[in-house]
Amino acid sequence: MKQISQIIFALFILQSSFAEAATIADIINRFEGEYTGVVPGSEVGRPEDGSLIMHSFVGRVDLPAFGNDVIYLEQRYGGPEGSITRQRIMAFSQDDQGIVTRAYDFLEGAKYVRADAVPARVASLSPDAMYNFPEGCRIRWTEDGDGFVGEVNRQGCEIVSRSGRGNVFVDMVYRLTGDSYSLFEQGFDASDRFLFGTNAPHRHQHLPKRDLDEELEQILSAFEGGFENLPHDPAVTAHSNIIGNLYTHVRRVNLPAFGTHVQYIEFTRGGPDGAVVRQRLNVFDSNPNRRANVMVSYEFQDGSAYAGAYADPAKLNGLKPQDLEPLVTGCELIWSTVRGVLTGVSDRTICHRFNERLQVWRHVSFVFLLDGESMHLWEHSYSPEGNLIFGSPLPIRFPRVRSGWLGNERKASQ
Repeated sequence: MKQISQIIFALFILQSSFAEAATIADIINRFEGEYTGVVPGSEVGRPEDGSLIMHSFVGRVDLPAFGNDVIYLEQRYGGPEGSITRQRIMAFSQDDQGIVTRAYDFLEGAKYVRADAVPARVASLSPDAMYNFPEGCRIRWTEDGDGFVGEVNRQGCEIVSRSGRGNVFVDMVYRLTGDSYSLFEQGFDASDRFLFGTNAPHRHQHLPKRDLDEELEQILSAFEGGFENLPHDPAVTAHSNIIGNLYTHVRRVNLPAFGTHVQYIEFTRGGPDGAVVRQRLNVFDSNPNRRANVMVSYEFQDGSAYAGAYADPAKLNGLKPQDLEPLVTGCELIWSTVRGVLTGVSDRTICHRFNERLQVWRHVSFVFLLDGESMHLWEHSYSPEGNLIFGSPLPIRFPRVRSGWLGNERKASQ
């Protein structure tokens, strides 16, 4: 009898753990995604801006130091490339009162932007490297119709303001449904005087999930071929030491050690057979659970043996990631479609590269724009002090060359 009781108790614990995991998973599944909403500028300290678009990214991240169920949240004013207004790590767990979330704030958030798309950017984080909100500020969740409500009550949530406001007492309500989330937040001082917050909940509409496989094929196809930049214009290419009479070849290559979606890109100066000035492998993540198309680039330390690999891909046979130099974490390009143009962006706030020749750190921004007819490249390099080292005021346009290698190869196959 005792054994049966123990088995029943064990089954009860097992079923409870499944229920707990499923409930937390349901909250996170509803929360994950990309959102857009409108907030009054007057409510967020920007009255001169009128109404502001707020764009939010929410994604699960693997951070065992915070627990088993963790998400990264990022909010921006002005759209997906706007200024960041909030970044949080939110760790879900279960206690004797139900599901609860502990939130953590970043001390240097610029290092970790878009960790929803590139979780590796936060992989080294631990709670002691972040601002920990007090115990009374944990978000307590309950079911509400077809969604969930997470609440913080100012009777229990007291925060020492980091902006010099003294002690702040916070009310907060998250509401998650199938197609949106809303946030209502207000702060008060010890005399119950209103300090900041919203007059009503701000609703953020869940954007439709993008077909990332279809988008990736569009990127690969738009990238592939031969491109030649417009004639050198000193007014456009001031401060640049690489732009001017550049020819670009891009070709998909079969290198299983790097993954299933790999391209070789080669820049030559002075024409298609000119001197090679840059060679890279562009590798795209094809994980079905990815939240954006992310491109990681590898550089050739000595690429002379691989020059012309766009015409003879066999030159690359046997290459492995350890044979090349990956661009550092933070220099990945995150892709999206902006007004019909495929756009890949890496920001200088986190893309920091050491120049061996000059023995200096460079803060680099890359932007690729692909419209099917042209490749546009916008690249800047800055010193750590913020001084421009090189770059162009506008993206440099490389029109597709119909007589390039891709055109010739297609003609030959017809």
